[in-house]
Amino acid sequence: MRILRIGIPLLCLFQLSCDPLGFRAVSISPIYGWVDGCIDVQVSGHGFDDDVSGKVGGLALENVVLPDPETQKLDVGFTFWARVPANPTQEAGFADLEVTSGGETDSVVDAFYFVACPATGYEEYLSTDTATEGDTITLYGCGIDASAHKVRVGPSKPVDLTSVCGTSQVSFTAPNPGEAGTWYVGIFDASGKTQIYPDPACDISVPYGAVDTGITDTAEGDSCAGVPTLTYGGAR
Repeated sequence: MRILRIGIPLLCLFQLSCDPLGFRAVSISPIYGWVDGCIDVQVSGHGFDDDVSGKVGGLALENVVLPDPETQKLDVGFTFWARVPANPTQEAGFADLEVTSGGETDSVVDAFYFVACPATGYEEYLSTDTATEGDTITLYGCGIDASAHKVRVGPSKPVDLTSVCGTSQVSFTAPNPGEAGTWYVGIFDASGKTQIYPDPACDISVPYGAVDTGITDTAEGDSCAGVPTLTYGGAR
């Protein structure tokens, strides 16, 4: 990674448009994400023009958004937002950031780290924690194949998934779990019979907080810890 030069002219401290470093890529945030992509990132640097584009690990960034000069004047020329595209074949490990603008290209070595997905589908969070039957819910995670997986909410029947962005963002229609309460959301195989996530030791057919074969709640150490939930008919 390059080290920024010092010795910036004093005049530049008072002129926001003054950029003695010229064109340069500096950083990306966040600095890591799942290998299957669909990661929203912010790229920072200097001297970015309207034609700015970027790559991470050779993957061309999508949906590039530039700062609004009316409301984000201080960001113009110094940052842009984009998405690392869906790419389930990306290998885990460090990747370079490459930015091109105005006919110039600059790189930051090992600026981003691709994290390997678990062997099976993995849930991180949902677009909401409350639901009514029929709502469209987006599930964010890693390795969730909409064609090979289904979702169950508590004791509900398994429902189909639709890919929103590759295998890291999928959506489903909130099913009817049968009664009000807070229920775990689980990933199942295509038959809807084999629980893929969370570990089968977490019985998702039991309401959040209920006692069942030693599972008491989502306290640390519990097999249901960290599993996303949906609340039907009121707050948890």
